[in-house]
Amino acid sequence: MMNANVLNMASIAHALLSFEPLGLADIQEAALLDRVDTKYVFAVNELPSLLAEMTAAYRVLTIDEARLHTYRTLYFDTDDFSIYEQHHNGFGSRYKVRARKYVGTDTAFFEIKHRTNQKRTMISRSVNKRRSFCRRIRHLMPNDSRRSCGTITSVSHW
Repeated sequence: MMNANVLNMASIAHALLSFEPLGLADIQEAALLDRVDTKYVFAVNELPSLLAEMTAAYRVLTIDEARLHTYRTLYFDTDDFSIYEQHHNGFGSRYKVRARKYVGTDTAFFEIKHRTNQKRTMISRSVNKRRSFCRRIRHLMPNDSRRSCGTITSVSHW
């Protein structure tokens, strides 16, 4: 019997074939660095049918014919974990600071995500070295500038 996770991933991969491709050359136009996020909770086995309903409105990043991509993320926080606390306590205006590597393309970015009180998500993305990134954090987060740049709180791999 086939593992349910493998079956779900195969169904998702098949559903993604219905979307128009979005190449890396087109990605800046669709980078969504300033957006409104809405999140939904549903069972993973529902995803293929949900995707089928969205093909007219969205495109899928396609690199070397692949439409499912792996990335690794390293999150940063202050010494007292104030970024985590703001998220956990539902602060309207809060930040997320991370380094993200897209495994298939070996592309990496440092990102600062700012969720505003108006529920907008704005991302500042940089391929610069860490020192420059820390200066950007201090510029974008002046109230936290006295705090450390780079205490690791978690590592996520999807």
